[in-house]
Amino acid sequence: MSSPPHEPLGGGEGGAAAAGESPAKKLRASPEKQSLVPLTVFQILSARLAPDETFRLQNAFDASREIALHHITFVGMIMEVVEATTNVSYMVDDGTGRIEVKVFVSNQEQGYLERKKHEWREGVYVRVYGQLRTWMERSHVMAFRVQRITDFNEITYHGLSVIHSLLGKPPAPAGPASAAAAAAMPPAYGGGAPAAAAASVAAAVGYGGGAAAEAAAAPVGGVTHAVLNVITTMGRTPAYARAGPSRRDIIASLSRDYSPDAVNGAIQMLLSDGLVYGTTDEDHFKAVDST
Repeated sequence: MSSPPHEPLGGGEGGAAAAGESPAKKLRASPEKQSLVPLTVFQILSARLAPDETFRLQNAFDASREIALHHITFVGMIMEVVEATTNVSYMVDDGTGRIEVKVFVSNQEQGYLERKKHEWREGVYVRVYGQLRTWMERSHVMAFRVQRITDFNEITYHGLSVIHSLLGKPPAPAGPASAAAAAAMPPAYGGGAPAAAAASVAAAVGYGGGAAAEAAAAPVGGVTHAVLNVITTMGRTPAYARAGPSRRDIIASLSRDYSPDAVNGAIQMLLSDGLVYGTTDEDHFKAVDST
């Protein structure tokens, strides 16, 4: 895993841990402390605070192993923005759960934050880099970088990175490979039935259990699930049988719960994931599974 990228963002409590360390001590930091771990929100909320003040996540397939979470990254949609005197708080949802992301800024960084506010708004997908913190028994992520996602392939890529990080590299079987040896491997490493393997991985990262198809569809949650439900339901009615509901219809149906930006962001993700498609123009949609 690579070292986390940095940019001028987030003084406050973000620099507290490293403030008392000498340059020599920083250079001697272990690879574990410099690693960047890709996670889902479900995994982040499942981490425990160890006696050494380090958050750790138990490996779902090897109870004897734990992953130290020094620097983490995840992707999700901004659902809520709350500005305070010393920080800005973002509620981010990735389909497996929601977590608060705090950005602390110094006086010198106020200009930078002002320039980024138009990018970091409700309904926008972002990648967050930061460290896990807890306050009043509630977990949050202290961000040292927030980056808007413009290529939605990055969401899929992140999901694959999470699974790769979770599974690691399985041990090679001794001697010639055989079907029996492969079958004896844990499902997480490709042994057993493919559906069972998919279910175990999906449950570990928070996408729920079930067969492989359910695991693939599991990231649809929150506003994304609501939008998909509206498109599917309205698309089955005679009035929308040909072209499906319009963007305006979808926004109006969900106006009590979600902002137009959040709905538009969800539509874009559903299009990228291949769960819905455009019909007569770029503002009318039908669900792939609308039968």
